[in-house]
Amino acid sequence: MNKQVRFFLIFGLIMFSITLMAMLVMQPLQTDVSCDNTKPLDIQSCSLPVIEDENAIQVIQVNRIVSIKIHAVVEVIDQYQVKNLLPISKQYIQIAVPYSDESNIFFIEASSNNVPLTMKKQVYSGDGYLKWNVYADSPLLPDQIYDFKVVIIYGNAIDFSLTNQYVLSLGKHPVSPYTISSYSTSISQSLNAQSSSESSYSGTNISPLTSESFTYIFSLTQDSGGIVRCISLEREVRFDEWGLIYIKEKHTIKNLGDVALSQWSFNIPGDYVPNSVKVYDSTSLLITNDLTINPLEDFLTSMPWWPKSSAFIQPLNSLFLKLFVKSQDFSTQAETPTYQQISVLWSENRRALSKNQETTYWIEYRLPYEQYVQVIGDEHFFKGDIISLDQYPFLIDSATIEYLLPYGASIQTVSPSVPEVTTQNGRVSLKFSYENLSDMDDIDISCQFNALGTYILNWWRPAFIMAIISAVIFAYVVLRRELPSEKLLIRRPKVVVPKVIQEFVDLYSEKIAHDYELERLETNLRKGKIRKREYRMEFKNIDRKILDLETELKDLKSDMRTAGGIYKEIVDKLEVREAERDQHRESLKLLEIRYRQRKRLTPAAYRKLKNDLEKKVTKSKNSIDKLLSQLRDLGK
Repeated sequence: MNKQVRFFLIFGLIMFSITLMAMLVMQPLQTDVSCDNTKPLDIQSCSLPVIEDENAIQVIQVNRIVSIKIHAVVEVIDQYQVKNLLPISKQYIQIAVPYSDESNIFFIEASSNNVPLTMKKQVYSGDGYLKWNVYADSPLLPDQIYDFKVVIIYGNAIDFSLTNQYVLSLGKHPVSPYTISSYSTSISQSLNAQSSSESSYSGTNISPLTSESFTYIFSLTQDSGGIVRCISLEREVRFDEWGLIYIKEKHTIKNLGDVALSQWSFNIPGDYVPNSVKVYDSTSLLITNDLTINPLEDFLTSMPWWPKSSAFIQPLNSLFLKLFVKSQDFSTQAETPTYQQISVLWSENRRALSKNQETTYWIEYRLPYEQYVQVIGDEHFFKGDIISLDQYPFLIDSATIEYLLPYGASIQTVSPSVPEVTTQNGRVSLKFSYENLSDMDDIDISCQFNALGTYILNWWRPAFIMAIISAVIFAYVVLRRELPSEKLLIRRPKVVVPKVIQEFVDLYSEKIAHDYELERLETNLRKGKIRKREYRMEFKNIDRKILDLETELKDLKSDMRTAGGIYKEIVDKLEVREAERDQHRESLKLLEIRYRQRKRLTPAAYRKLKNDLEKKVTKSKNSIDKLLSQLRDLGK
């Protein structure tokens, strides 16, 4: 067997082994299957069923508050006070709802002292109830009393089929696997509604897994404005590399109430670009935020798909809709955005929306890029704040949100995983789909992408290309006149003296060591292990040493580059890797500031981005060590 055949056999065996090992390592380890409170409520991917001991917990008291909010959104808040009856600590308290409510629940969340608690849904056991384990922020000690609350948004709890009245059917008290010693229930409404039904209930000693319902009947007054439901929401978020974010939405809404719907409202971010708001439907335009009606013809003729003939435009000029914009501040908490409320009103020659009728309209506006995207070099990072559902006071049956990244951009990280990634005309598209959403839902999407080459790939920007060509020509003409015509011949030695190489390696290693000392010093300051005064003194000493070493290395670097070949290549790579390491460190600091001060990152997204950046720092350090080792071998 000749050497070539033997080589290919060995190489093939090694590649087969590596592939097999990779397949085994990459197999997902499903050690704990659990489900959270995302929509829709999926009972196929939950934890194993847990049979809870009804004597483990005593529900001392639970107060249920049922609120019928605007557009007949039903919010239920259950405030629990429980006691651990076990002689040992307990990690969780179990709650339940009737199984028949599953399709009606748009949102569910547990919290204690306004801090969300972890919820794990259990597999349906067939007993007629869905169950969640609510994990306390710390284990419940024996006889400890613990307070928490559960918020549930119901989307289909009201019957709209009757005429001039609506029927709400819910449980009088929460369902619990434990005995409820005492409960109270109150019903309120923010609608302009009238009701003669009972609005409060109470009781004691409710047996485990027991449910009892009530019926609340009400009717709307004529000035209630109707009841709006969003059948579908389609949103396109286009990132433009020239400093703007373009938002385009398509809403299909339905009137569920008996009162004819002649106006409705929604919100857009308060920092939108002035004069960028457009609201229109298939026949007419509901435009601008200056309370004036712009000519319909200007708008329609600007659209490439609309016929330019006036025969298609003039008949529509009488079908205008009026748009009112008024400021509304929702900043009840830090980092809560300010919105502009958009109220849409049908014109006089347009018939109001009757019960069970639908209509579709579009919204367009622009947002400032720097307000929502963090830029560090070529790395761009954004979080899904621009898709806050606080904009809509009504329920949304289905929603599709698509992000279009700048031309030439490449995705670095995205969370959660994207169900659909495509490329449209050079733009990467990320598309997410959701069902059964309310204004309580938090769609948490974060993405980091690299925009390197974005501007170069924009060949459809002729002004930009012409500017580049002009700058090159101008530089060539100037340099042609200024540079001497005679060529300078530089004779470069082929080999660098080992003594010079060893000195360079020693000085560079000492500089790297001092740099690591600065990194540890900053970590100790952040953790409070040293005082600021001590930190400043040590920082000055180490920084002065680094500057002295860089001065000494300057001449050595010049000698290495003059030699050319592998010496110049290693020196150039060292500078690049050092710059990459410093850039990743700065990115870590900015990420820490964003997470600690602005609170615009979830813990999961923060940990993921932090781990990625730390890996990049470690990779740069390892590359520097390998280059120094390679240079050290050359000097032997």
